[in-house]
Amino acid sequence: MALTIYCDGLCEPRNPGGYGCWAWIAFDEQGQELESCCGCLGHGPTMTNNIAEYEAVIRALSWATEHGAIGVIVRTDSQLAVNQINGSWRINKPHLASLAEKARPLLTELHGQLEWVPREQNTRADATSHKAYQTALQQR
Repeated sequence: MALTIYCDGLCEPRNPGGYGCWAWIAFDEQGQELESCCGCLGHGPTMTNNIAEYEAVIRALSWATEHGAIGVIVRTDSQLAVNQINGSWRINKPHLASLAEKARPLLTELHGQLEWVPREQNTRADATSHKAYQTALQQR
């Protein structure tokens, strides 16, 4: 089963230090939405949008792995996450290095690709991560 998954993460209302929320939306080969998921990692001084972006990718890859997908394309508007996970950019922060190390074997197992897309092509995942943020605010 080949999939395309769009991911997004955010840290609101401030970065760093806000609520870190993530989202992903999976589509089949015909472009039909199969599944979506979103959530909040928490909030506080150590939370950043980069952590949330990585979490979105990891959770999407984990879901795809659990569902037996092969040839997955994961798209996100985070150049940092894409380039660090793909090994194009050096990772200077140990906490991001550990997240990249979680993502890489999942990507390999799925025979997947991680691609950057402009924010304009990631609007549904962006809206879903904002939905997670609104839910987190309501639950506090």
